[in-house]
Amino acid sequence: MSKPTATLRATRADPPGLAKTDQARREVYSAALQQSEDLFDAAAASGAVARPIPLYYAVSQAGRAIAAAWVQDNWRARGHGLKEDGGHNAWKSQGILGFRIKPAGYGVFGAVAESLNSGGLCDSVELGALWAALPLILAPPGGARQWRSALRLIPMGGITGPVFLRIGAEHQGVLIVLDGHGRDADSVNQLLQNYRAADGARARVIQGILAEEHTPYGPGIPIQWPAPTAPIDDTNRSDYIASLVRNRIPQYRYRGEHWLVPRVGAANDDLTPLLLWWVLLFGLSLLARYEPADWRKALDPDGSEAGVFLEALLDEALRDLPRLLTDALTHQQHLEPAQH
Repeated sequence: MSKPTATLRATRADPPGLAKTDQARREVYSAALQQSEDLFDAAAASGAVARPIPLYYAVSQAGRAIAAAWVQDNWRARGHGLKEDGGHNAWKSQGILGFRIKPAGYGVFGAVAESLNSGGLCDSVELGALWAALPLILAPPGGARQWRSALRLIPMGGITGPVFLRIGAEHQGVLIVLDGHGRDADSVNQLLQNYRAADGARARVIQGILAEEHTPYGPGIPIQWPAPTAPIDDTNRSDYIASLVRNRIPQYRYRGEHWLVPRVGAANDDLTPLLLWWVLLFGLSLLARYEPADWRKALDPDGSEAGVFLEALLDEALRDLPRLLTDALTHQQHLEPAQH
């Protein structure tokens, strides 16, 4: 079986974007990806106490390749573009998930955010919030109570069995709400405000009743987006297609898996999963480098509730990040076959 990083290496023979024709960019693209792959290998060979350091730099070096391919002006960005928010030290008594990161100029992170058409990070954010926002990742202890979580959204056309109402189904979906959240219409509508892709969506209420749908993932709540009111013709057909639930809500990792990703941090920033991982790993690498005793304690399963979860998180990063970086490099999404 090929390594996850083989997807990164496969782009080097025919680089995307501006690295295809600009020799200087191409050289940086190739060298940075080679370094990234070596650092991923080093991370895989490291124990959890040291792993965040090579793991973060593997991501950062791949970011230099992304900038070389897609950023017009500041593609040779220097610096991380991130730093510790030293004004918040409560994490020392409350746990490392309260460790905070804030923006620090442009840097490689800013260049990659630009290439993804993202506003990036605008204010301070806790590591726990970044972790909880990642789809398909085992949440940190207490995460559902403290931070917004990624939520599975099933387009109505993907529901098998009886459906509450199929009129306007293309603009409806079924939301899998996690334990700890209210299941009345007001609570659901308030929850949806925390997810950019859910803008305009409301819980589906018929004759004052909020129905639940049966799904393979447990009971779900039907929600609906407004459909375009203008007739569908050649001038607005693209707008109509974009308004369909299956196109509004990004897929993640598997075909047919749609996820709402929450806004995070003090500025309610809208970060893609790659950028969530990026800031999270930057923070964990700072802890591993500059607070090694606290980091090691956090990993100790005999004394830390989060220890086993943190190890699983770092294992997941090794699997998930090469694919997300390949998506950012090629501007194409690479999804695994649907789960059965």
